[in-house]
Amino acid sequence: MTDESELQRRRQLSRMSKTELIDWIIQIETAHANTATAIGALRDRFTTAYEEV
Repeated sequence: MTDESELQRRRQLSRMSKTELIDWIIQIETAHANTATAIGALRDRFTTAYEEV
């Protein structure tokens, strides 16, 4: 991330209300959990495919 985009991001965050920040954090945590679940499922598929070969 460039310094300019980092600065823009900080400005956006500083204008958010407490409720908006909490919602934003929840969205990030949910996306993280979904990504972790998808990666785990993909890992299981690869492991199963490898074991079958």
